Amino acid sequence: MNKYLLLFVLFCCIGTLYGQNVVKYSYDNAGNRTKREIVFTRSEAMEDEENVKSFSEMVSEHEIQIYPNPTEGDLNVSISNISNDNQAAITLYDISGRLLKKEDATTGRVNIDISGVANGIYIMQIMIDEKVTTWKIIKK
Repeated sequence: MNKYLLLFVLFCCIGTLYGQNVVKYSYDNAGNRTKREIVFTRSEAMEDEENVKSFSEMVSEHEIQIYPNPTEGDLNVSISNISNDNQAAITLYDISGRLLKKEDATTGRVNIDISGVANGIYIMQIMIDEKVTTWKIIKK
């Protein structure tokens, strides 16, 4: 009986650990947040494909939304409150730092086609008026 109770508690602990999402932040020496990364667990990755998740972050007065991530080829980036006075650019790098794509984001909505690149992890930087945010993009 004690053996079954121990196994039950062990499975509950493992289920709790895999059921949590983690948000990691990086800071520069002055204490400013430079990077936000969302780490998914298995239960999040097993969700229904029809429920597309959108991820967002505020940079100054601009809200940036990226979806879907992970993607199979088309990545949508939406930046709110963008005008012709703002300088906005989106750059995509592979994991070794090689530039793959660079797009101007003056319209506020950008569709980036990465269907021609191999499956893996990529780094996307979005720069709005000298403010930079970095995202991890997964191509599956």
